[in-house]
Amino acid sequence: MTEVLESIRHEALPFFDRAGTVDGILDIFQRSSEESPLDTNYLELLCYLHAIRGDVAETIQMADRVLTSPLELEQGLSNPTLLRVRKVSQLVASNPEDARSLMRGWANETWEKISKK
Repeated sequence: MTEVLESIRHEALPFFDRAGTVDGILDIFQRSSEESPLDTNYLELLCYLHAIRGDVAETIQMADRVLTSPLELEQGLSNPTLLRVRKVSQLVASNPEDARSLMRGWANETWEKISKK
């Protein structure tokens, strides 16, 4: 038990301290995406984090990387990831608050689904 507590103290708590803000989470996922540049999950998350911050240029840049990814394109244009990212990048370009509102709605839907289980 002492080992678990020490692990939490030395590994988990510093992680949560770094990730306690949008910028902290952004930094963590940015580094992860650099380590795994073909993993579009990280790029999708970065797109959303930049949209949350209101950074239109970075949101669109991350969206373009997802939307042109061979891994995503091979699944077809109706791929849910492509549809979500395209919608957020379009909204953030015209009204960043609409993009954030859309993502809040998605988060609420997900919460509803998982909280009923």
